[in-house]
Amino acid sequence: MIPFLKPNLDLSSFGERLSELTVGWYSNFGPVETQYCDAMRVQFFRPDHHIVGVNNATVGLSVALRMVDEAFHDTPAEIVLCPSFTFAATGLAALSIGKKVVFYDLDRQFQPDLNQILGFMDAQAGAPVSLILYETFGNQIDPAILDSLHDKGIPYVLDCAASLTLPSNHKTRRPKCIQVFSTHATKPFPTIEGGLIVCNGDELDLLQIRSYLNFGFRGSRCAQVNATNGKLGEMHSLVGLGTVERFPALMRSYHERANRYRERLHDILAPMPQHGHEPAYQFFPCLLKDGLPAKDIIAKLTNQEEFGTGRYFVPCLHEQPAFSEATCAGPLHGTQWLADHIIALPLYSSLSMQDVDRICDRVLEAADARVSVM
Repeated sequence: MIPFLKPNLDLSSFGERLSELTVGWYSNFGPVETQYCDAMRVQFFRPDHHIVGVNNATVGLSVALRMVDEAFHDTPAEIVLCPSFTFAATGLAALSIGKKVVFYDLDRQFQPDLNQILGFMDAQAGAPVSLILYETFGNQIDPAILDSLHDKGIPYVLDCAASLTLPSNHKTRRPKCIQVFSTHATKPFPTIEGGLIVCNGDELDLLQIRSYLNFGFRGSRCAQVNATNGKLGEMHSLVGLGTVERFPALMRSYHERANRYRERLHDILAPMPQHGHEPAYQFFPCLLKDGLPAKDIIAKLTNQEEFGTGRYFVPCLHEQPAFSEATCAGPLHGTQWLADHIIALPLYSSLSMQDVDRICDRVLEAADARVSVM
């Protein structure tokens, strides 16, 4: 059976690089983590960006929310606005630090409902509200939306879990924006487990970011703030350095497979949004045309047991028990449309083109069977 998700790791040269580890220094912002973050800055980001490794992106999101409170709010926000059409980690990061979650809607282009967001904020009578934007399936947020937030002075956390792509896509300076990337083994840029926090160097203090990831310590073993242990270890950083070198080849392999999916499945797919660049891929997301319910297609494919599939992100967060006390900023009509039309197919560097064709054959058969009974 073809697995749905599979690590994009290549550890063949890892053993040779172990000598780069300084004996006795395996964590606590060591020299390899510093080298890795410097390499990522050069390859993907801006010279004035702060880049800090984190042990996973969920911790990175919770730390980023704390940073927004400290840097941009007069008092800590009690509420975090986030989409419901996202992975559980986005909302759980807010719950884990005692925030209340309120969901906002997305449109059919995966873009946040800005009017709904601003309307909710205006109704809070000046009380601060934190905002998480999510780059769904690696698709960038419409720059016009980000410009509008900037014009209004609204800070935000940008959840870029699967969005680390080409260097040119991350070099735009976004004021009052903290980006969080995941480098989990199944993400486009894999390091076994980990993430990156990226922000503007003139807005936030690098040592304070590290303090939030190191028990609140700053200059002594005395906790100065309510913090966590979120440091990225040296061995994961070493894997990251290797991935920097092979990432262009990984991107080419993702795009070759994505293009084949698009060519073969063109007749059953609704237009997929794309803002500014072709995204990296953790899997291949498909928005099916109206009349092809995703749940029926997935049920038929699952019964065949030839390959793994998914319905990211179904159920949506507002339907999950962990968020039973969360509320919504307004109707979630766009969210529901996305949930009704989305399926996800395997896509990773070791997936053969023959297997892509085989998957497409089965998807088209399932879609044809669905149309035949309508």
